[in-house]
This record gives sequence, structure tokens and C-alpha cells, in this order.
Amino acid sequence: RFVWDMRHPGAVAVADDNDANMTKTGPIASTGTYMARLKVGDQTLEQSFEIVKDPRVAAEQADFDTQVNLLIKIRDRLSEVNGAVNRIRNVKKQVKDWLERIEAMKGTDTSTLKEAGDTLQTKLTDIERELIQTEGKAGLMLPVRLSEKLTELISDAGSADFTPPNQVYDVFEHLSGRVGAQLTDLDTVVSQDVSAFNEMIKESGIGAVE
Repeated sequence: RFVWDMRHPGAVAVADDNDANMTKTGPIASTGTYMARLKVGDQTLEQSFEIVKDPRVAAEQADFDTQVNLLIKIRDRLSEVNGAVNRIRNVKKQVKDWLERIEAMKGTDTSTLKEAGDTLQTKLTDIERELIQTEGKAGLMLPVRLSEKLTELISDAGSADFTPPNQVYDVFEHLSGRVGAQLTDLDTVVSQDVSAFNEMIKESGIGAVE
């Protein structure tokens, strides 16, 4: 037996972050006809079924479709944000490991390499802090960052069975633009600063950041 929760897949989660993992709940599927397909060896069995709306709801099919389309767009943007956070943390861990190895090197002037690594860590952390709250749970005491804002926007856009209001679209466009700027900055740091740091590490003979 397979039980479908009538939802699309959720957003990419931030690794080892319980709060961010709340984004795993995906947008609810629109009303309409669907197909269940079971494959066993060379045999395929199919059965159509329908998701119907609550008869008390006045919304039409177009309302449901518009809502789901927006929710999927927000989810996909949130996946980009959380994926970037995972990427940043992976690179930062590698840089941290190399800095520790650099510290352990004796009889070699590693000041330039250490300075480059520290600068790279700072740039990555600055972007990370714009994407997600890194100091604790966002709320009254700590600023709400882009990941949390997109998560809340999913809740707002899906709060009723109607086409989301224009304000939700406006907020999404604003947040999406801010996300795009941070992702561009991250690509620049990876292509320039990480590459330069890698070259310095290779010259030192101790490895490189992937």
C-alpha cells in the first residue's frame, strides 16, 4: 500500500538544520484527474483518480492551478537558497580544514595563504547570513533571512483555496530578486576567490578545495 499525501515534493532542506527541514512539506496538489501507475517487471498497471475540492469552497479550477503554480515557484526558489547554504557550508568546512593544516605547517611562511583563507571564509559567511539565520531561530530577537521569509511566504500563499493576492506576488518578486543577487555573489566568490585560494594551496603542495 502506498499513501499519497496529495502534495508535490518539498524544497531542498538545509543539512543538519531542524528548523529549515520544516520546508520538506511540499505544495498541495491542485484539483483534477491524476494517474496512479504500478510497474512490476514488464507489467504496468494504471488507474486514474480525481482530487476534488471541498464543496463548500467557491474557488474554481483556475484558482487552484494559479495557487499551485506560484507555490511551486516559491518552493523552487527556496530550494536554490537552501542549496546555496549547503554549498557554502561545504566549502567553508574545507577551507577551515586547510587553514588548520596551514597552521600546523612548520618552517614555512603561510601568512599570505592564511589571510586569503580568512578573507574567503568571511565572504562566504556574509552571503550565508543573508540567505539564512545562522545565530539561532529567527524571530523577535533575530532577523528573519531569505530562507525563512520564503518559507513563510509559502504558508501565506497556501493559506486559503483561492488565487493568492497580488501582494504575495510582489513580495515573491522582491525576495526572488534579493536571492538572485546573493546567488550571483556566491558564484563570483566561488569562481574567483575559491579558485585563487586553490591555486595558492596547490602551490603549497597541500591540496585544494572542491
